[in-house]
Amino acid sequence: GIFLILYGIFISPPKDFTKGTAFIIKGGATLSQVSSDLSSAGIVRSPRLFKLFLLSTFNQDDLISGEYLLHSKQNMFTIARRVIRGNFGFDVKRIIILEGSASHDIPKLFDSSFVHFVEEDFINLASLKEGYLFPDTYFFYTTVKAENVIDILTKTFEDKIYPFTEDIKNSKRSLKDIVIMASIVEREALHDEDRALVSGVLWKRIDIGMALQVDAPFAYVSNKSTYELTTEDLRADSPYNTYTRRGLPPTPISNPGLSSIKASIFPEKSNYLYYLSDKKGTIYYAETFEGHKQNRLKYLGK
Repeated sequence: GIFLILYGIFISPPKDFTKGTAFIIKGGATLSQVSSDLSSAGIVRSPRLFKLFLLSTFNQDDLISGEYLLHSKQNMFTIARRVIRGNFGFDVKRIIILEGSASHDIPKLFDSSFVHFVEEDFINLASLKEGYLFPDTYFFYTTVKAENVIDILTKTFEDKIYPFTEDIKNSKRSLKDIVIMASIVEREALHDEDRALVSGVLWKRIDIGMALQVDAPFAYVSNKSTYELTTEDLRADSPYNTYTRRGLPPTPISNPGLSSIKASIFPEKSNYLYYLSDKKGTIYYAETFEGHKQNRLKYLGK
């Protein structure tokens, strides 16, 4: 009987508890602030008892910031467990970002159920992150914001690239150049077994001062495939036109996967200087321009 009385006075949901509402725990908020805010919002009856319960069971640092949805009336113990476990109460959806996706492609994966995700915000924030938004399978709460997604994608990139820190240093190439090269390799070579060899050909062209002469950057700036390019396109003066300018483009042209990144760090040496790809993605290599022309005639008919 005493427990029921105490439960009704201190632990049970307040009478003005409104289901379907949400409350936010801000990053860095103290337990006292959170307890007071929950009481003011009519979510817990006693801020002191709520604070005492958490202090006796958990640490203040265990509080997980974020937005919590209240589907139904919940007592003090349930609320406490949720803020410690990060049980936000919102749906979680799987988002698959494919290797080679450009930053402007990624927002299209987030539908209207992501209530706080603003496509324009993502595009603006991601403009300087091209190449560093790691493609993978992610699970996001439907309350996630554009900046949160970018933070998670870039943190994943950092985690994936960290084991290769010394290898990148030993390659004598900058991380930026490796990511740019990887973004090209991702688009130029569809199959893992070709990527290191294509990377080797392209790095060789860079080292001997030859133009890269790759078509992939055109898809990034004009959305044109290899088979849609015209003579005018190939002559257009642009930092991304690797026919008219030597060296790498100024930025990555996609967000490469780990296979392409590794291929750019560890290129395969060969005698090849040319390659071409047919419509099925099969790549044919040649050591000389004459051999390359024969491959074009044989496999592309031109």
